[in-house]
Amino acid sequence: MKRLYSVTNFSSGINEYAPNGASDIENFDIANDGSMVTRDGWGGNSGTNTQSLGGISTAETPMQVFFAGGSNRKMFVQTDANIYYRSGDNTFAAVTNSTGLPASGSAGNDLTSACDQRFSVVVADNNRTFLANTAANGRFWIDTSSATPALYKWGVDAPTPDFGQSWEIDYQYDSGTTSMLAPGIYAFAFAFELKHGGMSPLSNRIVVNVPEDKNQVKITMADIGAPTTWAASIDSQITGLSIYRTEKSTPVNFPEGEGYEETLVKSAPLKYIGSLSTSYSINYFLNGTLSYGIAALAGSLEKSAKPPNYLTNITLYGGRIWGSVGASSQSTSDQVVFSALDATAAPLYDIFPDSSSPIPHVINVRDKVTGIGASREYLSVFSQNSIQLVRGQGIISGIYNKEQAGTDLDISQYLTVMGAKDQHCVAEALGDVYFYCDVDNRVYRIDKGGNVSWISQPIQDLLDSMDQEANSSINQLFANGGIVYLARVKGDLTNVLKYDSMRNRWTHYNLGSVAKVTPMVSNDSDFTDFESGIYGLRQADKEVVRLFVPDLSFDNEVATIPTYTSQEFSFPKIARLDAVRIGVSSSTSVVLTVIADGASQTLPSTGTLTLDETNNFTARCFAKGYKFKVKFQLTGAQTVRFFELQFRSR
Repeated sequence: MKRLYSVTNFSSGINEYAPNGASDIENFDIANDGSMVTRDGWGGNSGTNTQSLGGISTAETPMQVFFAGGSNRKMFVQTDANIYYRSGDNTFAAVTNSTGLPASGSAGNDLTSACDQRFSVVVADNNRTFLANTAANGRFWIDTSSATPALYKWGVDAPTPDFGQSWEIDYQYDSGTTSMLAPGIYAFAFAFELKHGGMSPLSNRIVVNVPEDKNQVKITMADIGAPTTWAASIDSQITGLSIYRTEKSTPVNFPEGEGYEETLVKSAPLKYIGSLSTSYSINYFLNGTLSYGIAALAGSLEKSAKPPNYLTNITLYGGRIWGSVGASSQSTSDQVVFSALDATAAPLYDIFPDSSSPIPHVINVRDKVTGIGASREYLSVFSQNSIQLVRGQGIISGIYNKEQAGTDLDISQYLTVMGAKDQHCVAEALGDVYFYCDVDNRVYRIDKGGNVSWISQPIQDLLDSMDQEANSSINQLFANGGIVYLARVKGDLTNVLKYDSMRNRWTHYNLGSVAKVTPMVSNDSDFTDFESGIYGLRQADKEVVRLFVPDLSFDNEVATIPTYTSQEFSFPKIARLDAVRIGVSSSTSVVLTVIADGASQTLPSTGTLTLDETNNFTARCFAKGYKFKVKFQLTGAQTVRFFELQFRSR
């Protein structure tokens, strides 16, 4: 009896559980009409598709590529010694080192040591890109506002006006009738102003008692001296000094009440009264302001801290930077921290209120953190085998003692069994979070409602076989638009599993035996010399390549080889596979492999098998057995519109 198996629409992708699916589609994409189309190629000597790393020492190992900046958007490369930006065609230059760290030579306290691990990267806005890893000094940000990017330490220590060396608070008599402070006790505090709206933590409060015969306070920068001296002696990202002061609200006219008044100013709100720029012309600030109007409050700056040591797994969510804190002896911990907002809810990326703050920005989660994913609705905090959802954006009320402190954070949702391998195996696409779990070797999705689903089921056999191969490592999951990619490296080979989240479809890319493209990154917008798309580091030749370029049918100038493997067909009695028909768009050479009862037969055994109209796109097999699987391999770019198997059995 003749039996016919036919696929005229491949839209089910590689799904062995679908009646007209396939167990493996390699180097094919599925077109809207359901046909299989050879995927786009990568690299090659075609202009911007390949960038060699000229200007970077061959002794340095490239670790990752990323894109950042607004109008000055650039390609950056991290090596194990520095951060570089593309300064010209096939040419890279080191970013300006404004960190204060020497390039090398001071183990643990130099730029080389800090770059020894791959950074987590957060592009916060057009001007600032943040980098963090668990190295002792692995916290930086890149100023991308100018044509020459500069690298700074992330975070600045609070000023120390009470240290007794660089600051004095002096009183100056004002004989006039304006700008007079009422006699009594005030508190002053100070914070450094940083580039692009950044702020340091606030200094300790300095209590000042203004006597009856003096009505102004003169703040003298005694040992700092001339402006050029100050600018040379401080962190180069500092642009000025903000000054805050309490407001006198309860007059005390008897000496016994001074202790009460002093206690009040130690907790009264601090309001902004002015600032000193690094270009100031005199070395003091004179304050006798009587009325503040609506002045900014110090708020989150007080009793806060700069980004903590060993911060890693950083991500952007709710206008803040979130991350986990590691330690020198371990890569991660069970603490999640997040940056502050100011009184207007603008981000203060350089401020991380710690355990000493009135309201700490520290969450103790249940397990050691391996990665953090950000959706529009929640954060997913991963360990190796658990997920803790953090809902809310960390909005904290009561920070100015106006009402009972509270927060919108909810960390009650918790799930065990699966988790994320590391931060590089977590990605967000269209509001959902995707992650790869190396415990069970599966890919999962967390939807907007926080529900977890196993999405790699259709390709699980393929995924498991890759994981079991020697020297094979699945090392990255990333997204580009609504497409999620899972990358596997084995020696010089790179495989990519591609998931179309809108169409719930998997396909499989083999980038070639000499590819070794890792890691990869999405460039989400066009800019000078670079189009949006996926880029990766090709370790073999130390170059950056653009992947899956439209209309490019070669991989590094080698023809792409698309293959298709059918699902397995079983019969209760011995059957014969008479013929295989492959509906290609043009005449092409094909290698056909028929697996009958585990034994492979390759057609043709000699010579070349060509499919076209003259042979009705048909290859004769005459293979016998109980179980059959068929694989075909084409040469060059092709479109396959149908696939048909003709069986005979009793």
